[in-house]
Amino acid sequence: MANCSGRIEQDIVTFEIIIYSLLTFFGVIFNTVALWVFCFKLGKWTETRVYMINLALADYTLVLILPFIMYFHYNNWPVDDFCSVIFGISSMNMPMSIGIIMLIAVDRYLAIKHPLKAKVIRSPWKAALFCLFIWLCCLLYTILFSLSLKGEFCFHKLSKENKALTLVRLIVFFFIPLVILLFCSIQVIRCLRKKHNAGPHEEKLTQKAIWVVSVNLATFIICFLPFHLSLLFSYLAKEFEVADCEVWQAIANTIHATALMTKLNCCLDAMCYYMVAKEFQEAAALLPPFNAMQSRSNLTQDSQLQSKTPENSQLQSLNTCFFYSIGVEMTQEVHQELNCNTTSSQEIFLTQALIYIPIFCFGVILNALALKIFCCTLSKWTETRVYMTNLAIADFLLLFTLPFKMAYKTINVTTLCLAFESAYFINRYMSIFLITITAVDRYIAIKYPLKARHIRSPLKSAVISGFLWALMISIICVTKKFEKRASSGTCFRRISREPSMYVFASVIWGFFIPLTIFSFCSIQITKKLVKKKKTNPYEEKRIQKAINIIFANMSVFVICFLPIHLAYLIRSIADFAEASCTQIEKIDNFTNLAGIIANTNCCLDAICYYFVNKEFQEASMKLKTKYLTQHKQGTEDQDLKTACPDIHNGDKCTTTQNAVFFCPPKCSNK
Repeated sequence: MANCSGRIEQDIVTFEIIIYSLLTFFGVIFNTVALWVFCFKLGKWTETRVYMINLALADYTLVLILPFIMYFHYNNWPVDDFCSVIFGISSMNMPMSIGIIMLIAVDRYLAIKHPLKAKVIRSPWKAALFCLFIWLCCLLYTILFSLSLKGEFCFHKLSKENKALTLVRLIVFFFIPLVILLFCSIQVIRCLRKKHNAGPHEEKLTQKAIWVVSVNLATFIICFLPFHLSLLFSYLAKEFEVADCEVWQAIANTIHATALMTKLNCCLDAMCYYMVAKEFQEAAALLPPFNAMQSRSNLTQDSQLQSKTPENSQLQSLNTCFFYSIGVEMTQEVHQELNCNTTSSQEIFLTQALIYIPIFCFGVILNALALKIFCCTLSKWTETRVYMTNLAIADFLLLFTLPFKMAYKTINVTTLCLAFESAYFINRYMSIFLITITAVDRYIAIKYPLKARHIRSPLKSAVISGFLWALMISIICVTKKFEKRASSGTCFRRISREPSMYVFASVIWGFFIPLTIFSFCSIQITKKLVKKKKTNPYEEKRIQKAINIIFANMSVFVICFLPIHLAYLIRSIADFAEASCTQIEKIDNFTNLAGIIANTNCCLDAICYYFVNKEFQEASMKLKTKYLTQHKQGTEDQDLKTACPDIHNGDKCTTTQNAVFFCPPKCSNK
């Protein structure tokens, strides 16, 4: 290991920069709001408030040093004192977050499993002392770990002397908290499932609590387990004194790749802990955007307090104690209606009609032309032809769902409605994944031209496309089958107030992960083309055109699909925060406008992919040449028929003296 460079591959560095940029942007917003609410907008200190402030502080410190980490990685910064400080802060964040999450799980377990003892054991002061103890332990570990840091480049290589600290980090700061978290979460879920629910409303709250605990546990495992397993492999390699530099390079790449997943936690904590906390929701209701919701809640409380019976009061008190520590709001405010039957404004409906009609007309023409050329005119099948054909099919099918989307706005949920909804979303996400796969195919062809000959083939492209179609159809159909949709609801509109796991999954897996892959491939291709442009000035114009095409493709992808998925994300947060129906209606209006922008992709794909495609242009030129030739031949035949009717009406030449000059020799009277 001593002779190994330990450098990070440039592809991983570029990928890290993309991820860290997004995390810095969203992390600063989420954690700033969380700290502002928990520190300044709450009156009473609770255990949950103490834990959330400490967790937000740990996440915020990580978010603030991410730009330095990006700079160190990109510029191969040497190990110095400044590097040690940043590395120490980064190293302290992870065990601190893990420790706070463990304390939250234990606090939930005590409050639910042992509610009577919890009144004696739990207190804000004790929670603050526990957090202080975790901070001191993490600080001591960070100092020891930073002092032993050695290597050529900052954040690129761990020292060979820190085997003991690596083992301590694995056992004390991850595996023990993981076991405690698993035990507490499982016990809480079992306790919630055994609870006897008084009515359907309480049953829904119980299911929501179970879902929150399950998501917290899954987020913890997904974010932290891969990184600590890679550290375990590193420890074993040091223990067995592995000397192969390729093995160490693979371990180093794995550690840095999985470290990306740990950084995601600084944003996911906002959705998994802060925004579902009872205190956060109560404070958010006092902010100006939620004044309407708060006023409505106060009226509801006054009317319910007047009619509250002793039996209902006792039941409400029990529910409040039961759900308090897991962040599910059990105040009177949750007794507002669970569904919001909002209606789109007339302006939005007119906007949809004005935009969808030209989109439908032009889209059908453009995609029909693309399908004719890709399917019938070209002779040789290539990887690009396969992907473009599937993309044109997806766009074409989505276009035919637009009239039904407008017509079904006022129709209740039926089997036919669900079928059109499924087709609509299948083709949208099929387009996203096909565009992503096309970017990956370009990246392989340009970055690794020799390997591409073995990796790429039209048959493999067809298999990948078929797999994507089967995957999208299966996921959407299963989602629609198990999605809770009231028959009194409206087609193409979600009125349920319950947080949807499917919507959140579609935002992460259906957009942000493809966006990350697409951005990475596009940036790598652009960098490769820029280098080629400098070394090959004779092809400067052609290379610049390729760069412009890639930039246009990426811009269209972001402009079309980012607003609609941000709208889905905002709606999920609003459902968690139990916003009022007025707020939900505003979000739905924004979602409708963002959906219009997303559907314009059906026409923009033709401009960004089909018409700039080399094979498409060549086939188009062949069609144009063939058409002009046939038109010219038809005109000449008509002139010849007029001038020399004997050619078409028999062997006898009947041409006039004036026409003889236009006739073939056999028809001449000379």
